Amino acid sequence: MTKKSLQLSALVITVITCFSSHFANAQSNSTKPTIPSAFEIIQAIAHDSLQGRKPSTVGYDKAARYVEQQLLTIGAKPLFGNSFVDSVSAYYGYNIVGVLESPQSTNEYILIGAHLDHLGVKSYGTDTIYNGANDNASGVAAVLKIAEALSKQQFSKKIIIALFTSEETGLDGSNALAKKIKAQQIPLKYVINFDMIGTTMTSAPNKVFVTGFDKSNLAITANSLLKEEFLLKDAQAEEMDLFRYSDNFSFYRVLNIPAHTMSTFNLTSIRPKQQLLIFHYQ
Repeated sequence: MTKKSLQLSALVITVITCFSSHFANAQSNSTKPTIPSAFEIIQAIAHDSLQGRKPSTVGYDKAARYVEQQLLTIGAKPLFGNSFVDSVSAYYGYNIVGVLESPQSTNEYILIGAHLDHLGVKSYGTDTIYNGANDNASGVAAVLKIAEALSKQQFSKKIIIALFTSEETGLDGSNALAKKIKAQQIPLKYVINFDMIGTTMTSAPNKVFVTGFDKSNLAITANSLLKEEFLLKDAQAEEMDLFRYSDNFSFYRVLNIPAHTMSTFNLTSIRPKQQLLIFHYQ
């Protein structure tokens, strides 16, 4: 194993500890303020008052301000200029992008991300709001809680925290951010994205599947260090090519770097013709 892969794996393990039951009781000596629990974050972002978080709406703006407050609490700074707001367009809205650094950080970056947007309000039925608790308030909560944990540690790379707009319309927010990172020659090394982790996989409780499992050594190296198969290769996810259907793919396509999505969505519960539709619209 190379020194580079060891450095990558160490941060991956730090990320995984936020989900793994093996580390659930770990205590931090940090006196930094804490942010709400993952459950409270999901409740806030998926609340009816946010009207489904469609980009370029008041509801999305409320979600963005909430996320910004959590980033400020953990000591993150804007990646671009003096604002966490990373504008995409009037139609697609904006990402929220921050960065964490420690005294040991080199001028290399990794990115942890999740999409903040959802589908807004539908025009039929009695319950008209697409709350998007699983898709993807759960992923946003994961990113914020991981960032909180990392803010209390020392790490060798700078950590970009990105909450994307307009994933539901075709990965537009992450695509714009990937192009901006490339244009500004920010040395981003790899991406870990979280999408729909609010449910437990019935086939493998307390584990996650990784899209594009064979496209890097992330999952195999992490599992080796954990001494368990925690990051799984899901045959149905591979067949559906889900690697291409979440925000990780923008960075793989634009920057040609390792970029994966972690999810716990129960793919086995749906019929083949429903698969991509249901994966995007929970």
